[in-house]
Amino acid sequence: MERKTLGLVLAIVPLIAVIGALAIAFALTGNVQSMVLETGPDEAISGYLTGFTGAGGEMFTVSGYSLSDDRRTLLLEVAVSNPIDYPLVISSMSYISEFNGKTVEIDLDKPVEVMPESTTQIILTGDLDEQNLLTGMPQMPNNPDPSGIKTEISFAGIILKNSGGVQ
Repeated sequence: MERKTLGLVLAIVPLIAVIGALAIAFALTGNVQSMVLETGPDEAISGYLTGFTGAGGEMFTVSGYSLSDDRRTLLLEVAVSNPIDYPLVISSMSYISEFNGKTVEIDLDKPVEVMPESTTQIILTGDLDEQNLLTGMPQMPNNPDPSGIKTEISFAGIILKNSGGVQ
């Protein structure tokens, strides 16, 4: 056999193998796609989004406000549950709160990674010292609704943003 013919045969063999595998899959199931793709990309993405919207329980749980030891920082503790089997990266998280009649923005200092199917405690911080908010007896604000917290979460190349209750 000549070198050109051998090269052509070797180039065609993988193509014939793939076509043969698809033919066998069709003969056995009658549905080639079910043998090629376990689930469609749209089904996989919607399955993960369902995990964020309640199938796996609440994703965010607000524990409550507190003050730092030096009483210059307002702290909000949030538990983040990862309902899927990919790590989540929380790039940003913030909330605008009222404290002693003035507005305080509390936010995440640096991105946090939440491992698959686990829960991580996150502390949002807001500076009280700049606005002199510690006059008199401080009254802690009511806990925010978790859907009102602005977040940016990424997983497997997908970025989800929640702008304070607006997806």
